[in-house]
Amino acid sequence: MAMKLLVAIDLSEASSAVLREAMNCAKPLSARVWLLHVVASGPDRFLPIKDAIYIYSRDGGEHTWKLPEDWRGVPVEIFSLSRTGRQPAPPHRLEPDSLWIRLPPRTPVKMLRKR
Repeated sequence: MAMKLLVAIDLSEASSAVLREAMNCAKPLSARVWLLHVVASGPDRFLPIKDAIYIYSRDGGEHTWKLPEDWRGVPVEIFSLSRTGRQPAPPHRLEPDSLWIRLPPRTPVKMLRKR
């Protein structure tokens, strides 16, 4: 069974260097590198999970999040989540490599790739 190295990256400018170093460490061990995207700013979250990104802010406010590379330039659908289902998206602006969004407090938002 191959060794696995779990590497947490935060999509900052340092992520590429961290990934390169992890790959250099893994090679002599014949290990596989697994990436965990960790994007948090205090009580706010931006969580890429499979084909969705979940966004949440305890206190609400304006946020700009850097998009994972595989989400850049793809059409997306953004909506708020509630107990009764999908609700309209909060104000947002999708840029080529980032998302600006004005989050209401304690209201989860979901972003999906359009099919």
